[in-house]
Amino acid sequence: MIKQYPATMIDRLWAGDADALVSAMARNGGECTGDQLKMMLMRGELLLIGSDDLWAAVQHIQHPNKRVLHVYAVACTRYGAGMNADDIAELAEYARQTGCTALTCSADKAAERLYARHGFVSQYVTMGIEL
Repeated sequence: MIKQYPATMIDRLWAGDADALVSAMARNGGECTGDQLKMMLMRGELLLIGSDDLWAAVQHIQHPNKRVLHVYAVACTRYGAGMNADDIAELAEYARQTGCTALTCSADKAAERLYARHGFVSQYVTMGIEL
């Protein structure tokens, strides 16, 4: 079962298993480092949630027509097996319990294929250009 942790516990949890999220930041295209993610969690900009098998940095987003749980970063810790159906089910249940009607994430091409195997569909593509 997923639990949400207060920002005041981030340092202590990071010294344990929560620092597994640092590895997830290697796939974000330079948007943020592991240290910066920790800072965002400590400031309450993102929420830290965790269970026996995973850690995630998430954000509730209230759109005009739906409330979503956006997974900013996720890392699975048990057996190094990566995301699986049980992890997705846990995230979905947490999202439902917090009033969300959808679960979203941003993903590179490899992660997109993984999520697609678990029922996620591409909603749109975020593109960028360096200025």
